[in-house]
Amino acid sequence: MPITPYHGGFGLITKGIFLRGFSLLGFCAGQVAVDLESGYYLLRDEWPYHRSLHTFLGATIMCTIAIALCRRVAIRRRWSFGNIPIFSRLLEQDLDVLRSRSGTVATIFLAVVGHVVPDGIMHSDVRPFAPLTDYNPFHGLVSWATLHLSLVVVGGIGAVAILVRWWMEEERGPASSRATSRSRRTFLVALMLGSTLASCSGPYVRKYEHAVADNRRRFQELRLKMSRAQVDEVMGVGDLVRYKKIHLANPWRSEAATMRDGTNVTVLYYVTDGYQWHAWSEQRVLTPVVLENDRVVGWGWEYLERNHARYFAPDPSAR
Repeated sequence: MPITPYHGGFGLITKGIFLRGFSLLGFCAGQVAVDLESGYYLLRDEWPYHRSLHTFLGATIMCTIAIALCRRVAIRRRWSFGNIPIFSRLLEQDLDVLRSRSGTVATIFLAVVGHVVPDGIMHSDVRPFAPLTDYNPFHGLVSWATLHLSLVVVGGIGAVAILVRWWMEEERGPASSRATSRSRRTFLVALMLGSTLASCSGPYVRKYEHAVADNRRRFQELRLKMSRAQVDEVMGVGDLVRYKKIHLANPWRSEAATMRDGTNVTVLYYVTDGYQWHAWSEQRVLTPVVLENDRVVGWGWEYLERNHARYFAPDPSAR
């Protein structure tokens, strides 16, 4: 799956703050475990990529399993890395957090929050509170650029905080050697690289989500009595995104009918949310625009449902 520093930034700043109360290795294990789901669907090109494990419930289950395995390692095994014993000691120091129940619970909680919330902000297919609701209150809270920059910055701050706090502990203990400093840097780099495996996004997914956001913005430019040509000019026509199974076109689909009085009715459906692959959630995904005799008379599901029977009722004379 694509490598990005987003979740790792959250993990590093948390470790920098709660050095002895949070396991960064456990956090990384939880992130990778949750993203096995999106990695699987990315490899199969099956949209959506973020499903049940990218909910608070699913992520809690997966992070609990992954961090419980780390806790078992912390309790039962000793690390040995030959000529760099400090590496072994620092690994044990991080994993020792999981020997306590409070450290384990804190790591699980922060691993879940640190994964679901950033992904919820970035991806329209994340449903954090499923199966209770499909509503995603985090999506679009901040721009992608702001999210990316913020997590990279706090990750850098966290990395510095970890180094400083380890250095202060070493100063209080036995004198550190050059090997100790090199091993500490190596350990930090390993943790950062492990953390970067924690997020998932692709250029075509981003392009799709941007196109959906553009559709929502364009709806604000629609006016009553616009012609079909004017609607096409505002909303755009044809494929906006097409890459394997990632597809978005304007309009997504359309319906047409002729009423008994000869009025021609056309309904154009546009994708305004990211869940167009689920037919049952069509009303969340699509927004209809209704035209009578090539002029816009209304849009939205409330308007269409109020007039649907009049537009599409079967003609008794045709029987």
